[in-house]
Amino acid sequence: RVIVGRNVLTGSGGINASVNGQTLVGADGVDTLDDTALTGTAMFGMGGNDSFVISNGNFDLINGGAGNDTINLSASVDLRSFTSRDISGIEVISITGTNTLTLSKENIMKLLESSDGSTLQINGTA
Repeated sequence: RVIVGRNVLTGSGGINASVNGQTLVGADGVDTLDDTALTGTAMFGMGGNDSFVISNGNFDLINGGAGNDTINLSASVDLRSFTSRDISGIEVISITGTNTLTLSKENIMKLLESSDGSTLQINGTA
C-alpha cells in the first residue's frame, strides 16, 4: 500500500507518532511503533519482531512485515470494520488492563491468513 502526501517518520527502536495522519516505518530490527493516541497513523514494522502500541481504534493501518509482530492495545478497540488490507502480518494481540477487543470471525480468519506461519495469539491481563 503506497501512502502519498503523508508525513513519514522512519527509524529503528522506538518510533512515536507526533501528528495526526503520520506514517511510521521501522527498520529490519526490533521496533516499537506507537500511535501516541493520535488518529490516522499508518505503521509499517518491516523485518524483525515488532510491537505496535495502539491507544485508540483510530489508526489507518498496521503492517507487521516479517517476524513475530505484536499489537499492544492500551485502549478498548473494535476491529470488526478493519480488513486484511488495514491489519496484516500480526501474530500476537496483547490487551492490557480492563480494555476489550472486539473481533468478528472474518477478522480472525484474515489475521490468520496474513500472519507469518498462519498463527494468531490473543493475550489479556487484568
